Amino acid sequence: MEWILTPLKQELMTTAKPYTIIPIEACRYFNPKQLYLLAGLYINAHYQRGSNYMTTDTTFSQLSELTGVNTDYIK
Repeated sequence: MEWILTPLKQELMTTAKPYTIIPIEACRYFNPKQLYLLAGLYINAHYQRGSNYMTTDTTFSQLSELTGVNTDYIK
């Protein structure tokens, strides 16, 4: 059996938000678990083009499920 692979159409490939590397300097202020939680919040934040900040309605329990970090630690 042969498989035929075709490229995805360009219009199907869109980026919801530009991802960024967490600055190394952030490691001076946050421990690895806190950086992981910040990344989880960033991924779930609502992207608005041209805005200087993002907001999220992620709950403590949702963030806990996403990251595997205990809810008590997050609070």
